[in-house]
Amino acid sequence: MPSVHDLALSAALVALALPAAAHEGGAEAQPSAAPSEQDPQKLLARQMFKNLRFQENWSALADPAVETDHWAPDLKWIELAEGWALSTGGQLRYQWKDSTNINLLGTFPDHDEFGLVRTRVHADLIMEDDARIFVEVLSADVHGKQTGDAPPAAIDKNDWDFLNAFIELIDGPDFRMRYGRTELQYGAQRLVSPLDWGNTRRTFEGGVLQFKDGPRSTDFFVTHPVVVDPRHDDESNESRWFSGLYNTWALEGGRTADAYLLHLHEGDPVIVSGAGSLGGADVYTVGGRSAGKEGAWDWDVEAAVQRGQWAGDAVRAGMWAATGGVTLGDLPGAPRLGLDVDWASGDDNATDGQRGTFNQLFPLGHAYFGFLDLVGRQNIVQVSPSARWRLGDTAFFRAAWFDFNLQNDSDSLYNAGGAALLTDATGGSGRHVGQEWDLTLGWTPPCMTPHGEFLFGYSYFVPGAFVERLGDGDRAQLLYVQYVLNF
Repeated sequence: MPSVHDLALSAALVALALPAAAHEGGAEAQPSAAPSEQDPQKLLARQMFKNLRFQENWSALADPAVETDHWAPDLKWIELAEGWALSTGGQLRYQWKDSTNINLLGTFPDHDEFGLVRTRVHADLIMEDDARIFVEVLSADVHGKQTGDAPPAAIDKNDWDFLNAFIELIDGPDFRMRYGRTELQYGAQRLVSPLDWGNTRRTFEGGVLQFKDGPRSTDFFVTHPVVVDPRHDDESNESRWFSGLYNTWALEGGRTADAYLLHLHEGDPVIVSGAGSLGGADVYTVGGRSAGKEGAWDWDVEAAVQRGQWAGDAVRAGMWAATGGVTLGDLPGAPRLGLDVDWASGDDNATDGQRGTFNQLFPLGHAYFGFLDLVGRQNIVQVSPSARWRLGDTAFFRAAWFDFNLQNDSDSLYNAGGAALLTDATGGSGRHVGQEWDLTLGWTPPCMTPHGEFLFGYSYFVPGAFVERLGDGDRAQLLYVQYVLNF
């Protein structure tokens, strides 16, 4: 159960949320169906498919004059009775991976080749524009991975469990209240993401209130993270609370501005590395984000500070990130040249009563710190230039280089899941973690448009002094092929 302090915080958040709003820029809002700009009487399926499938709205198909390039439009909007409708859909995904030294320690198989299969199926029942019931189930499996006698990892396998299962009450276009099992996604997914790259995705149980007032949106949520059990039904972690207030403003020119307050409560004891102290935790994250485009230039900047306590230690942490680029539309392939810089604080002394390591919460680190997932948004400084080219109308190629350094040399290197990979509390191993190259090719075959797409990639990591001294010193590699079919 939450403490009095938690209840007081929740009451304050509700008070803040009541005058606020929820618009389509907030990741949880239900967007209105939008025909294509080229043909106002046609819905383009590729634009309609969302990472959170419950954000899709196919109600425009109720108008017989509206067409779509979806292969099975009769599945997307089924009129059951006056004011009652059903929308169905899903996704099939296959990943083949060939990895080498994926934990930098040499304790995993030197060479591991395996396949990941994921199936998602959903049904959305809309009732009189006043309520909806959305149910989505997921099956995830892994084949050929060398885990020895260990059970399959929770990020790889889940036997037909609920990804989303909620009821949503609707009061006009400006208010929604959702309760049940639900995915969360906010901003650029740096801190809150369903983690689509993972085979099982991430979900929560609880309630979400959404408000809309002109250009401003607000989501207020109180949830428990759901723990994936590869062999049994998933259950929420009742001792862990994740709550928050997330505001988004839709500004002129397609720009957005976000402001948020997030609260992570750990009721069970946590262990502080080094000190070995026990106790629960309360971490408050206050931050903001700005994103937009001006002519050929684009940007996305975000910063956050964290306060609270972790097993009795005072939390004093922060992060900032800046992504920018320019698209050279006059050149062949309209290349975009980009630069990403990320900084997240680390801890300089595990026994001084303060915790300086930034808590990355529930992120999609995969999108920002390399496809090998060796690095997370904790105790890290990263610089990453990149270039992306269009290859005709159906493909793109992207090349990115990453240089990783620890923010504090006496703290750990944390991977994409937040686990400490390597630690030298003396700081004697230096700060340089290493360098990674990512090459990615995306292709949508014309025969599969708009439903299917391929992704091919190769990633290569060269260890720096920190990893060479504490790990096995070998290089890490990943070769992968992914196919996704949305319907």
